[in-house]
Amino acid sequence: MKRYVDVSVVVGANTRLIFDCLDSFLKYAPADYTFRIVVTCNQANTDVPERLRTRFGAERLEIIENPQPRGFAENHNRILEKSTADYMFILNDDLIFLPNAVEKMLHFMERPENQRIAALSPKLLNPDRTLQPSTYSFPSLLRAFLSISGLRAFIPFSPLMNRVASWLGLGRGRSRFWDHSQTVDVDTFRGACVLVRMQAVREVGLMHTFSLVGGEETEWHYRFWKRGWRVVFYPEAEVIHYGGQTVKRNPVYRNEYLKGYLYFFSQHRSRLAFYTLCVLSLSALCARWIWNVIVRRLDMARVDLNGIRLILKWLRQSIK
Repeated sequence: MKRYVDVSVVVGANTRLIFDCLDSFLKYAPADYTFRIVVTCNQANTDVPERLRTRFGAERLEIIENPQPRGFAENHNRILEKSTADYMFILNDDLIFLPNAVEKMLHFMERPENQRIAALSPKLLNPDRTLQPSTYSFPSLLRAFLSISGLRAFIPFSPLMNRVASWLGLGRGRSRFWDHSQTVDVDTFRGACVLVRMQAVREVGLMHTFSLVGGEETEWHYRFWKRGWRVVFYPEAEVIHYGGQTVKRNPVYRNEYLKGYLYFFSQHRSRLAFYTLCVLSLSALCARWIWNVIVRRLDMARVDLNGIRLILKWLRQSIK
């Protein structure tokens, strides 16, 4: 029986990436599936739609042109909501699919023992083919604080950290610190390349649109797990991910990730945990704001100040 697969990919700030992404996907798309590819151009008034039609053929792609940029969840939800397919790939545009990755992911999901897998991620590689760690546990207060404060960036990847994570029960998919060599159920993973089972999506619902980018897939995965579905990391399929093509250019997106933590804790953790997160985050952002003012990094200071205002807004709303 022919199986149907939708593909949703969004063109970001670096419009050159989409062409190599689609080239590699189509090169390895297996013939025993029917694919519908929807490309969302998130930047208005570019020549990307015409270039895509010229290169790939107007009949091969559906192209959506946003008059104003939309967020990660909002763009993909638009395709998810109307999909009648069996599966859907949710893709960043900064990906290069390696041989047989698409076929391996689909065939893995088709196995009888895997029918309760809702979301599957391949192994992500850096452009130099080194590992790009991509698995995580659901947010704890410590992990959220380290991320929001910026201290997380100073934790090195090393064999020692892998051993420490293992001793703490955070190995094999429970954190970033393991060799990513085994297929394993995880809490959540980086949402750069995801194959979702549409049956699970129809049961659990779409991603929530609380931010432009940051935390939507983690909160979604949490709801999958609560309804008895699985979220799995699958290293047999490999995809190169350039990573950070939008966020690196615009530090304002740091506060979008902050929204992700605030939403997750307000919905899925106790009120005490949510208020503790707010206090810890306010302390970290105030300290960082003072430092950025002292060293005259005023653009970054404004980002921190907006983050402080965002936390205070969420606190006021939670007290009402």
